Amino acid sequence: MAQCTPKSFDLTGKVALITGASYGIGMAIAKAMAANGATIVFNDLKQELVDKGLAAYAEAGIKAHGYVCDEDAVNAMVAKITEEVGHINILVNNAGIIKRIPMTEMTAAEFRQVVDVDLNAPFIVSKAVIPDMIA
Repeated sequence: MAQCTPKSFDLTGKVALITGASYGIGMAIAKAMAANGATIVFNDLKQELVDKGLAAYAEAGIKAHGYVCDEDAVNAMVAKITEEVGHINILVNNAGIIKRIPMTEMTAAEFRQVVDVDLNAPFIVSKAVIPDMIA
């Protein structure tokens, strides 16, 4: 039987922004991209999560760049990344949340938070990154 092996792809010289990549799936995506040559940039809502992520990347031998950022600071973060690291070539809108609350018990505010993080945030980050990608 033939074996299916994914082909390596070269990301040398590319800057990849992976949102919420302090841990979990985002970090796994970032590590795979770094293994293929990408410069890794990630963000999180809290400095302690960014610091924890930076330590984990360093332990894995990856020089990553971490930024604290919420919805109000996205444009400033993108400008800072462009200035400090380079133009963003790859965007992975990974950040997301889930509320493990039965719908009948979830408040509208809790639902809005899920929609804001899982739906609105990718729009906001994409809108901030895309103009430079087009240029």
